[in-house]
Amino acid sequence: MNMDFTPEEQKHFDEALFINRSVYGDDIDQTVYENKHYGNPYKLKEPFSISYEDDEPAGLSGFLGMRIVIDGEVYQAAQSMDVAVLKKFQGRGHFSKVMNKFEYSDNGCKVIFGLPNDMSFPRAVSIGYTSPVWLHHYMYFNAPFSFALGGNAFTKALDGLFQKFLWLKAPKADGDTVLTIYDGMDNVPVTDEEVARLYSDSHCHFLHDQKTYQWKQSYNPDLQFHWAVLRKKDGTLLGYALCHLRPRMKGNFVIIDDYAAAGNETDKRAVLKQLFASFKQFGNILEVPFVNSNVDGERLKALHFANACKFPYKLRGCPLAISPSCKNIEDMIRCNFRNIDSDVI
Repeated sequence: MNMDFTPEEQKHFDEALFINRSVYGDDIDQTVYENKHYGNPYKLKEPFSISYEDDEPAGLSGFLGMRIVIDGEVYQAAQSMDVAVLKKFQGRGHFSKVMNKFEYSDNGCKVIFGLPNDMSFPRAVSIGYTSPVWLHHYMYFNAPFSFALGGNAFTKALDGLFQKFLWLKAPKADGDTVLTIYDGMDNVPVTDEEVARLYSDSHCHFLHDQKTYQWKQSYNPDLQFHWAVLRKKDGTLLGYALCHLRPRMKGNFVIIDDYAAAGNETDKRAVLKQLFASFKQFGNILEVPFVNSNVDGERLKALHFANACKFPYKLRGCPLAISPSCKNIEDMIRCNFRNIDSDVI
């Protein structure tokens, strides 16, 4: 994607890329970085907050523009990411400077949030961020022995025994529905109107549309995405799920990035069961990252997904940290959060 920068945008982009490469490594690809911040269909007027010391760029926070839907109304939102301070300027308050600079600017955002790590979370709290929700990772172990030890007759036999006790097996096709697998983002197999309909009973969620899906692919060019789409014979969409693969050890994690289903709770679970079961062909462990357990936890547990932030797995998870200007804390507690809403992909 060739960006047509204004002189000011070029200056800020060059400074942001310089700080990011200095802190996180020189392997950050310039084109991918451009796509991430300036290819965003909901790009903010200024996606970078930069602090200076003696006219030299010192600190940075990037902000991804997003759309959040609360009670059917669409608002501007922003996600803080890539917070970095050059080594020689660390300990001089630049984290607070870049965060507050955006917070108190004319940013037009109803919600500003972040997914801070262990180091940045205490700093975010110190400038007024709160975390009404802790997001969890849920996992379904399809073939754990083959994943850890490699596929052979012995590990397959062990996995077979394991699956007798924990099995995400889709019901047989009833003849009235069609499940189809699609690859990639070039042709998103669901329309914006269909996605909006599936999310229509959600009190709070981030807007998912074709422009967003294709933008995510543009700055994750090496990821292979797969869709599972379930429709009635007449074409009515019942549900969809989106995943990508992450190689680990002797197999693959199947990372479920987005999912939605129509109907009541029983219907939703039945549809998601078919969609998720179709992803087992791609890897050994299915993972749903950044789950708001207040909203989706019981549904995933009913499908034999385990909360991997609890014993014995004890993954950290992540706080959904909300800026001090946000007046929608109760809405965020009920937010349907998905991996595709994060800056991780």
